[in-house]
Amino acid sequence: MITLDYVIYDCIANACLLGFAILLYKKNKYAWMFVLASLIIKVFIYGKYGITTSFIYLSAQILTTVVTGYIWLKQSNYTKPTQKVRLLAIVTSLIVLLLWVGVMYKYVNPYILDYELLFGFDYLCYMLIVIGAIFVAFRLAIGLLFFSVVFISYAVNYANSAMIISNAPQNIRDFIPYYWISAVLLFIAGIIIVAAYTNAKRNI
Repeated sequence: MITLDYVIYDCIANACLLGFAILLYKKNKYAWMFVLASLIIKVFIYGKYGITTSFIYLSAQILTTVVTGYIWLKQSNYTKPTQKVRLLAIVTSLIVLLLWVGVMYKYVNPYILDYELLFGFDYLCYMLIVIGAIFVAFRLAIGLLFFSVVFISYAVNYANSAMIISNAPQNIRDFIPYYWISAVLLFIAGIIIVAAYTNAKRNI
């Protein structure tokens, strides 16, 4: 069951993502540390289902964030895309996601192979983040748009959730301000990342 504590922690995790967006826009080499911080908080949040389960679920995002963060620390810029690099990014994304789905199927959720579940909102957003991180690891600016789409989609989802629970019992209505804060944080983060993408394209 979702409690107010978890909603507050989730809000803090989303604040980390806004920090990531701002630093990414400034081409700060430590930007990806904020994504990692957000994921660590989410490991704790999802840990109510078991820490091992939480780590397995977030494993693809943690892996790609660490790798991309390391690459970004060495050199925080983008390169002009070529067919070879695009193909490598796509193939790498497919391999990582296939491995993740396989591990999830075996250890967490045997129903993940259901088309409607795998490509439902949560799992789809999860996979888009992984793809975006991999594209950025290959220094492809287009990867930023994956983050922007996911952040703005989640912002809309938080706003919808806040409106839906407006007539719920008081203990549930206590979530509303934090849902709205998360919605605003992620919407701003999404817009900033679009600006970062525009700057990156201009400088390539």
